[in-house]
Amino acid sequence: MKVAFFVGCMNNYIYTDMGRVLVEVLKANDVEVMIPKEQHYCGTPVYVNGDVETATAMAKSNLDIFDKTGADAIVLDCGTCTDSWKHDYKELLEFDDTGYKEKAEKWAARTYQISEFLVNVTGFGKDNLGTVSKKVTYHDPCHVARSLEITKEPRAVLKSIPGIELIEMKNPGSCCGMAGSFSLIFPELSEKILKRKVKDIAATKVDLVATSCPACRMQLSDGVENAGMGNDVVHVIQLLAEAYRSKQNGQQAFNNAD
Repeated sequence: MKVAFFVGCMNNYIYTDMGRVLVEVLKANDVEVMIPKEQHYCGTPVYVNGDVETATAMAKSNLDIFDKTGADAIVLDCGTCTDSWKHDYKELLEFDDTGYKEKAEKWAARTYQISEFLVNVTGFGKDNLGTVSKKVTYHDPCHVARSLEITKEPRAVLKSIPGIELIEMKNPGSCCGMAGSFSLIFPELSEKILKRKVKDIAATKVDLVATSCPACRMQLSDGVENAGMGNDVVHVIQLLAEAYRSKQNGQQAFNNAD
């Protein structure tokens, strides 16, 4: 298959390691990856804060950019951006009569969160997975679990990796307190929610926390660091990339990609 990667703000400006390993994993599974240079952010932050006009303009722009790629699908590692392509763009353009309604519906049906894509669409190579000897717990991001209803696929990826012991925390689907701008507008409440989540993580006594959302990764990293815990927080796709590297290089240690 040939896919277009919608990068998103967090990958582009903060977690470049996640974006790089997503491309690495797709290439390891014989998927051709394109990254349209003209793409910009999804527009959800302005949409949820009431600027429908700007959000609509950004949706149209992204649809035009990706429609030119000839890709079979759009793949993302951010739940919020995925939700934009699957749901928000259709909602914003529901009554458009200039062709964008049809474009939004077309690409909504071809948009996939990375775990969903690897598990349900193409499948992914398991014979070339090396060992990553870690105890891991998984946090369900709100957009991924509730809006996209993707919960089994990230766990299927984790369970496929030799050496990974998946230990479920209490209430893995409870919010981490990030919720985009919520954490900026209500920092004290956000911190209280985060502390509850960190307590649940601590009870698992794992080495790593995995999630499927870069914003959750940021929030959880802040929480475990402030609590004095030694846990790394990573995206599921980073562990899968490490497993492919482990097999290739004969290494078993987890290393964050720069």
